[in-house]
Amino acid sequence: MTLLPTTSLHDELMFIRSIQIFEGIYRQVAMNVSRAITALNENAIESACQVLCDAAGRIEATSVLYRVLTTMPKKSFGIIRENTHGRSAIQSRWFHKVQAACAPIARDAQTANEPTIVTGSNLQDLYLDCKEQIPPRQRDKLTASMKRLDQAWGSMKLNHWGITVKIIGTVPGTGGTAGASYLKASAEKSLFPSLHLYSSNGGEA
Repeated sequence: MTLLPTTSLHDELMFIRSIQIFEGIYRQVAMNVSRAITALNENAIESACQVLCDAAGRIEATSVLYRVLTTMPKKSFGIIRENTHGRSAIQSRWFHKVQAACAPIARDAQTANEPTIVTGSNLQDLYLDCKEQIPPRQRDKLTASMKRLDQAWGSMKLNHWGITVKIIGTVPGTGGTAGASYLKASAEKSLFPSLHLYSSNGGEA
């Protein structure tokens, strides 16, 4: 099913299509992280690296979408925003599935909706449990793939924060959040919070 416009503004069609593209990307990334977990459980390290790099590449491509969105006049975006409550990553089931599949996540007190919690293995814990058994060269490659995805995800959230500040300033955000300040704080959260604590040789950094 497709989202239908709620205003007569032509810019809303661009906004809707952008939201749909983001949602599709989140879904693809979540599925790739799930595939990486399966591959890691099967000791298929190269396959895990491949799907993680594919996921990172998809996220890296979203910078183009943000540049498109910045062409929307502030006045138009303000009108659209008032009429499209809920069209936000905060309400995206797949957005939360990506984060929960990467590492355990806590309930977010700033959002009106609780994050989706993925049951079963998450990539970070699985990596920490098995990294000692992975040959050093493959472990380095896997670590680099996870860090690339983490960096891409953080950059995407920083872009979201940047466009929010540029277009709507510091007004309250969607999904019951504080707006730009919430997005900035969110952008600083890693997909793999424990990953930076360990060096590629398996010891604490």
